[in-house]
Amino acid sequence: DVERSRGLGDVYKRQHYAFNSGISAGGRIFLMQNEGLIRGGKAFAEKGMRAVEVGSKQATPTDIGITGTAYRQADLKRLELEKMTQKLTSKLALKVKKVEFLQLLEERLETLSEEKQISLSESIKEIEEIEKQLKQIEDQKNKMIENNQRLQRQKSIDVLETLHRGVTITIGDLQYHNPAMIKGAKIYRKGNEIFIESYGKKV
Repeated sequence: DVERSRGLGDVYKRQHYAFNSGISAGGRIFLMQNEGLIRGGKAFAEKGMRAVEVGSKQATPTDIGITGTAYRQADLKRLELEKMTQKLTSKLALKVKKVEFLQLLEERLETLSEEKQISLSESIKEIEEIEKQLKQIEDQKNKMIENNQRLQRQKSIDVLETLHRGVTITIGDLQYHNPAMIKGAKIYRKGNEIFIESYGKKV
């Protein structure tokens, strides 16, 4: 069966278990009471999920994860800032070479033509402006890192009792195939890696 919960603030709750289900929630998924089991099928949420047990001893193929809307947006913004940085850095290098050449020429000739003096002055101003833009981009990157760290802490998959082998975990564009049973797992993304901790101990 396929069940969908629309809207970023939505919460999906089920009392017992989800067998071979297709669950999609715009908010969080909770299977906490009684068995609290997800076995087979797929369960994806935008903000995270909590369950008692996921998968089975027989390694029943089970997909769980956190959908990647926020991660994709962050990655696109990061790539955009990287492209801007590369473009400005290349431009800066050319301007610096031009200024160094004109200053060297001025030392040798002791003076520059009016045209070259204007060019030198304008190039120095452009360098200052480019450096200012690069600083602003660097500030945006640092802010994004802070926001991403906060996002990653907030979005996690908590399996209170057993995470079985054979469960496929997807967070954003990252995927991990769990090879062994883990008792009590907290799953989250940090940077470009998926981490699984067994009640505070990384495995």
